[in-house]
Amino acid sequence: MIGPQAWAALRQFKIADTYNQSLLGAGVNDAVPRLLGLPLVVSNALTDSYAGLVIDKSAVVSAVGPVKVSTSEHTFFTADSVGLKCTWRFGHTVPRPDRVGKFSVAAPGS
Repeated sequence: MIGPQAWAALRQFKIADTYNQSLLGAGVNDAVPRLLGLPLVVSNALTDSYAGLVIDKSAVVSAVGPVKVSTSEHTFFTADSVGLKCTWRFGHTVPRPDRVGKFSVAAPGS
């Protein structure tokens, strides 16, 4: 996962100071979001937009419960309506935090 500004900064990296060819992608083709052979998910959910995370999917443990749906014809008795409530429980943890890495990309011009 990588922040959008970090992806934009990576796309500005050139193969050398004297070349205008991007380090990512193949010349005139747009760069596919990949880094070192790993697929990237560009997400603005990262609070540090010049950062990225490398996560081993097998290192994240999650659990989910069933979806519970409840209805009530009494809640909105005066409006001929039915109240509906859904609950869903889930959780996650990273038991081996050494399998999660964070990196940052320098902002352009810094």
